[in-house]
Amino acid sequence: MAKGLTRAHRQPESWMGTDAFAHPTHQYADRVAEDLQSGTQSGVDRIPAIFINEVRYQDTWDIEQ
Repeated sequence: MAKGLTRAHRQPESWMGTDAFAHPTHQYADRVAEDLQSGTQSGVDRIPAIFINEVRYQDTWDIEQ
């Protein structure tokens, strides 16, 4: 360790503040709930779900297509 630096100096929270590493846990919760509800109302029961011109494509799909 460099002379004059303590273990605390190497900790990011000591110079940036702990808020810099806070995770906004519920930042996208409303958007996810809306997307889930929309998908359920559209008949989505698995992912990925493919819609073409607002019509769900339900045939099997492979890379060759």
